[in-house]
Parts: sequence; structure tokens; C-alpha cells
Amino acid sequence: MMAREAKLRWTAAVCEPEVRRHLVDQLRAMGCYGRLEEQARAKRAVMAGEGLDALDLAGSGVDDADALWRWYFTERLGRPVPEDLETYAARLGFAGAGALLRAVLIERWCMELRRAPGVRPSDAPAPSERKDAAGSPELPEVPQAR
Repeated sequence: MMAREAKLRWTAAVCEPEVRRHLVDQLRAMGCYGRLEEQARAKRAVMAGEGLDALDLAGSGVDDADALWRWYFTERLGRPVPEDLETYAARLGFAGAGALLRAVLIERWCMELRRAPGVRPSDAPAPSERKDAAGSPELPEVPQAR
């Protein structure tokens, strides 16, 4: 198991520069680059409009990082929170779990702003607290593939 993990790490380290170099071309060839670029632009616009470029956890209305991790993984992605967040973050290209947490926080904030423009996440109920018209918990939005 350790040898397999070592080979995986070595392969990732050796191949990463090549993968990064060709990623945009591959996304274009698959026909999804434009959609992803537009989503990123829209999110940056929302962030800039709300002053999220200097966002930190203390000023976000989220005082419980564990709750934010649970929201992201269980409600947003539909999977359990990984035991090793540092490794998970590194595999996604983040500098560490803190950088991933900031991205998760921004994702939550942007989702809240799309639901209710001008409402900060600290002012809005957490996704798990929302109810639909029948009083059932509201399911999180899942982006649809195009």
C-alpha cells in the first residue's frame, strides 16, 4: 500500500506540469471551457461586488469551520468529509486545507447571494435549515451538466 501511494505521488508530481499545461486545451476540445470560464467570471463578479476578495472566516458569519466542511461535503457534494483535509486539498491543487476552506466559504457565500442578492450568509439560514413549502428540508442545488 505504501509503495502504491509513493508511486502515485511520484506520478502526480512528474505529470502535474504537463497536465496543467494542456488542461485548457483539453477543456476546449471537450467543449466545456467556455461554460467553466463564464462560471468563474460570474463568481468573480459576485465576489468583487460584495467585497469578497479580502474575505476571512472571522468576518464571514461562519464561526464553525467544522460546520462549513459538513455543509460543503455532505450537502453540496453529497459525500462524507475526508479524514485528511490537507491531503484532499493538495490533490485539488490548493496550498492547504486553509486555502480550500476559503474557497468553500466563497462558494457558500456565492450560493447565498444567488438565492437572495444582498443577503450575507450570516443573515441567511444555513442550507440545512431551509424548508420547502411542505416543511421538508430543502435540497441543495446541484449544477446540471450541459
